[in-house]
Amino acid sequence: MSIVKGVVVFLVHAGIFGLLLAAGLRSKIRDLAQPGGVLVRALLVIEVAVPLVAMLAVALFRVPEAGTALFLIAAVCPGAPFIVRTTEKGGGRASLALTLLVITSLAAPLAIPIWIWLMGRFYGFGASIAPLAVAKVVLPSVIVPLALGMLGRRFVPRLADRVVPWLDRFFKVVLVVVVPLLLVLGGRVLFHTRPATFAAALVIVLVSTALGAWAGGPAAEDRVAVSVAAVNGNPALAMLVFTAVFPDLRAAAMLSAYIILRAVVSLLYVRLFTRRRRDAPAPREARGTA
Repeated sequence: MSIVKGVVVFLVHAGIFGLLLAAGLRSKIRDLAQPGGVLVRALLVIEVAVPLVAMLAVALFRVPEAGTALFLIAAVCPGAPFIVRTTEKGGGRASLALTLLVITSLAAPLAIPIWIWLMGRFYGFGASIAPLAVAKVVLPSVIVPLALGMLGRRFVPRLADRVVPWLDRFFKVVLVVVVPLLLVLGGRVLFHTRPATFAAALVIVLVSTALGAWAGGPAAEDRVAVSVAAVNGNPALAMLVFTAVFPDLRAAAMLSAYIILRAVVSLLYVRLFTRRRRDAPAPREARGTA
């Protein structure tokens, strides 16, 4: 079992690295420049509003201690590696998702310890996380592959174009292997979850999605990008913090269940946007005068 677990962990890390490397290879440094208004709103939602929503939901539904810790920790660990690809596939603005991923990842070593300290004082968890521990997860898993990819796009664009399809294929293979294991691992937890806990999780996910859509502003592509970024967090960071708070609990199974729920809601929102855009009537072309 330990060998299988080691292989799965390796595939997950390799798949995420390849996914973000491909995102960097598709992007240019100037893609990180985004309009200030949507960027500020998005960061306020992701870094402030989503954690507050999680705090209200666990209080409203009286979620048990372990579930409370999971929802709160997941809420303060943004920066899911797949948000750029999900946004792009859903017709959203991938450059905005990329910028949000970079900013939230760079801010994580400061923002996460502050939130964990505040929540520990409020909920009595009695745990903390060092900024360096967060940085050790974020830098090699997010910032390094993105930076390498952007440098590749800048200096060897033809090679970048040839490499990206192979990285995409590799990530699909990783999904084929890992997703069934997540379903088995997290599905059991979902099946035994108390109704109130499940309701709290659903409220957090739905409200986070709605807040992300609001923060995206009038442009539909921006609403998709911010919604996907707001509802999906970094599972590696959440696992790091969760195991520090509750080392005796089966963090992997609980986190897998929550990842499934967030991913399903996010994909449904993206699918709804894609269908609406496809069904929207095409704009009439101006007719020339005879």
